[in-house]
Amino acid sequence: MQKISLSAIGQIDASIPNFLKVELENLFVPEIELGQNIEIPLASFNPNRDQYNSTMIMDELKKIPGDYQKLLGIIDVDLYVEGYNFIFGESTISGKTAIISLFRMRQEFYDLKENKKKFYERTLKEAIHELGHAYGVLHCKNPTCIMTFSNSIKDTDRKGKSFCNHCKHQIKEINPYPVLKES
Repeated sequence: MQKISLSAIGQIDASIPNFLKVELENLFVPEIELGQNIEIPLASFNPNRDQYNSTMIMDELKKIPGDYQKLLGIIDVDLYVEGYNFIFGESTISGKTAIISLFRMRQEFYDLKENKKKFYERTLKEAIHELGHAYGVLHCKNPTCIMTFSNSIKDTDRKGKSFCNHCKHQIKEINPYPVLKES
């Protein structure tokens, strides 16, 4: 059986993986499970940037044993990869692991009033986006497609929560088994 496992990295509100589990079950064919949680690798923190290296954290995710096809790590710290000021998430194209950060999803990060609905919507969009990469889809030029690159939170807010027809076709072509539920 195909599974997508969700793993908390460090301390996060338990309602977030539970929310993602329910929402992702509406979109993806593989079973969604709440998987093993891990601590944030201390070596991933870069004190010069006051951020965490997501690639180093993904290396730790790859070590989690389990009967899953994809693993999505959820973390609540500021992430970066070399060459970028920050990232909302990272995934290996057609790989097994992906990660999203909750840190910049909150309105409060931008000195705005808390908005839990927007926070959860952004979190879901980034989870779908990174899982899309894990299933082999590259960035899309369609500004409403979930696979559009988010350079800022405004880009995340602008895009939709679903794959465009082109990206849906890509997922079907790349993967030998059904990944997305028919809409």
